[in-house]
Amino acid sequence: MARLTEFLHDAEFDALELVCEDRNATISEGPRNRLLELGYIQETPVGLRCTSAGEMRLALGKWRH
Repeated sequence: MARLTEFLHDAEFDALELVCEDRNATISEGPRNRLLELGYIQETPVGLRCTSAGEMRLALGKWRH
């Protein structure tokens, strides 16, 4: 289940934007693993894909503490 209130670091948010814009995007392992864990992206046979939760998280923008 996605946690939309989870804080994302700049690199994680930037990676999420990249995947949502380009299915063929390549992102670093750290942000990739965290975004998969949070349910914002998904691995498919054709590459990474942004989930509906990931799209909602992008719409919420970057949250800062």
